[in-house]
Amino acid sequence: MIERPELLTSAGHEAPTPAVLRFISELVAGGATTVVKPACPRCHGVTALSKLLDGQRVCRACFARHAAVPCARCGAVREPATLDAAGQPLCPNCLIRDPVNLEVCVGCGRRRPVAVRLADGVRCPSCRPKEIQECGHCGCTAPWEVSRATGQPWCERCQQRWMTCNGCGTVAQARGGSFEEPLCAKCTNPAPDFWGRCPVCQTTWQLSPRACQRCVLDQRIRGLLGNDTGTIAPELVPFHEVLTSAERPDVALAWISRPKVQDLLERIGRDERRVNHDILDDLPSGKVLAHLRSVLVATGALTPRDERLVALEKWINETVQARTDLTARRILHGYAVWHHLRRLRRRIGDQHTTQLQDINVRCHVTAADNFLTWLTAQGLALDTCRQADLERWMTDPAFTYRDESGHFVRWSV
Repeated sequence: MIERPELLTSAGHEAPTPAVLRFISELVAGGATTVVKPACPRCHGVTALSKLLDGQRVCRACFARHAAVPCARCGAVREPATLDAAGQPLCPNCLIRDPVNLEVCVGCGRRRPVAVRLADGVRCPSCRPKEIQECGHCGCTAPWEVSRATGQPWCERCQQRWMTCNGCGTVAQARGGSFEEPLCAKCTNPAPDFWGRCPVCQTTWQLSPRACQRCVLDQRIRGLLGNDTGTIAPELVPFHEVLTSAERPDVALAWISRPKVQDLLERIGRDERRVNHDILDDLPSGKVLAHLRSVLVATGALTPRDERLVALEKWINETVQARTDLTARRILHGYAVWHHLRRLRRRIGDQHTTQLQDINVRCHVTAADNFLTWLTAQGLALDTCRQADLERWMTDPAFTYRDESGHFVRWSV
C-alpha cells in the first residue's frame, strides 16, 4: 500500500490481494474522503470486485460474460455451472433440470427441480410458497418476486405483460414504470452496461440469459416448417417473416404452440411438394385449417381463392352423391351444378361469393333434395308426379322451403 498509494484513489482494481479491497471499503465506511472505492475496469460500475481476470479485479457480471460459452444442451451462452459426462459445458438451468438432480415434489408429486426444502419435503418452483404483497407496478396484491431492474416487487402478470412504452412508444415487455405509464427495458434504465443481450440476436435488452421471445418464435417456426438444417421453403419465407416480425411475438408464439396448429404446420413442413391449396385440402378440415389458410394467403404464401365457392361445390357434390337412385342423382346434379352453380359463377365473375349467395344456393338444393326424397317415400318419380301429388306434398307437415321448392318444380317442368 505504501509502494502504490494510487490503489486508494484510482487503481483499486489492480489490488494484488482481496484484503486491499476490504481495507478500502472499511476506510470509505469510516468516513475517509480522499479514498475512492474502485470501479470495475470493464463495465465501470462501482460494485464488489470479487473476481480476478487478466490481472485485474472485475465484478461478478463481467467475469460471467467473459467466461460465457454455449451450453451443450440448450445453446444459451452463459457461464458454465459444470461439465457433463462428455466434458461439455452445462449452464445452471440445464444443471438444475438434469434428471439426476430432480426430486419428487411433495406438493404436486412430480419429479421436478428443487426450489426450496421445507420441513415436510422439497418443493418445485410451482409449488413453493410465495409471499403475498402489493405489486410495485400495477398495485395489485398477488404473489411477487423482486424485479432486478427496479428492485421493487412485481407480480407474475406484470412480468409477462406486453405494452406500448410510455417513453419511446415501442411495443415491448414492461420492465419498469407504473401500470398506467409502463416503460421498456431501455427506458427503465438507459445504461447499456446494465442490461444483458439476447444470446441469439444480441439485440433485445434483457437480464435473462435465455433467448428472447422473438428468437424462440423463430426457432419454433423453423423446427415446424424447416428441413433438417432449419431452412424453410421459399414459398413459406413470407409467412415466416410476417410471424417473426409480429408486434406481439408472444401472441404468435401462443398461436403456433396450440396442438392443432403445430400438427398442421408439421404436415406442411414435411410435405416435399410446393405448398398450394390442394395440399391444404388434404389436411383435416376445420376452423384451425381455415384460419391457417387465410394467414398463408394474407402473407403471400398462397394465392387467393374463393373459399366459400369451393366449400359450396364440395357440399353440393356430397349431397348429390348421397342419393342412391341414379335417376334422382342425375336430376339433382343437373339442377345444382348446371343451373345454380353455372348462374352463380357467371354472376360473380372475378369477385368472391357472398354469404347470401351461398345460402341461397344451399336452400334451393336442399329443397330439391327434400322433394325428391318425399317422392321416393311415396313410390313416385319426378316424371310421374301430378298436380294432386304436389298438393298432397304441400299439405305435409314436414313441408319446408316453400319458395325454393316451387322454383325446383318450375325448373323440372
